Amino acid sequence: MRFLAYNPDQAYLLPPSVKDELGEDHLCFFIHQVVERLDLREFEQGYGEEGRAAYAPALMAKVWLYAYALQVTSSRRLEQRVKEDLAFRYLAGVAKPDHWTLNDFRTRHRRAINDVFLQVVEVARGLGMGKLGHVAIDSTRVKANASTRRMETKQELRHGPGRDLRFGAGSNSAMRRTRTKSRERRWTRATARSWRSSCKRCSRNCGS
Repeated sequence: MRFLAYNPDQAYLLPPSVKDELGEDHLCFFIHQVVERLDLREFEQGYGEEGRAAYAPALMAKVWLYAYALQVTSSRRLEQRVKEDLAFRYLAGVAKPDHWTLNDFRTRHRRAINDVFLQVVEVARGLGMGKLGHVAIDSTRVKANASTRRMETKQELRHGPGRDLRFGAGSNSAMRRTRTKSRERRWTRATARSWRSSCKRCSRNCGS
C-alpha cells in the first residue's frame, strides 16, 4: 500500500505565506487590516522613553481582539495560543508575550481596547460580515432556596448606591441590629418552651 510522504522534521513544515495555509478569508487577516487603519495613539500615550522596550500596541490589540472573537478571555490561555496557534502567531509577528504582559496591557488600556473593539465591529457590520441586534432572555421562573424578604423590586434596586441587597435599604449597623433581634427572639422562644416543660414536670402548685 502506498502512503503520502510524512516528515514532521522537515525544514519548511509550513508554507512561506500564512495565507496559503489559513486562506485569505480568515478572520485574523481582517483584524490585522482593520487595526492597521485605526489611530492607536491613545495606546502609545501610556509609555515613555525610559525602561525596556514594550511590545507594539498594534500587536497587543490584534491578539486581544482576535482572542475575544474566539471567546478567549484568560491571559494564560492567550499566552498558550500565541505560542501554538498559527493565526495568533501571525498577528503577534512571531513574538511571544507572556501572560503578565498580556494582562497588564489589557488592564492599562481597558477602555481603549473597548473602543477599538467597537470600531472593528462597526467595520465588520458595514462589510456585511455580521449584524447587531438585541438579545432577549425570557423570564423563566426557577425554583430556588431563597428567602422572600431578600427579593428586590426594580424600584428598590434603583434606590441608590450603598445599599445592602440582602437586607433592603439598611446599612451595616441595621444589619447587625436585625441579626441581634433575630437571635433575641429565638432565645426568648427557646427559654419559654423550656420553662413550660419544667412547670409540667414540677409537682408544686406555684401558680405559674
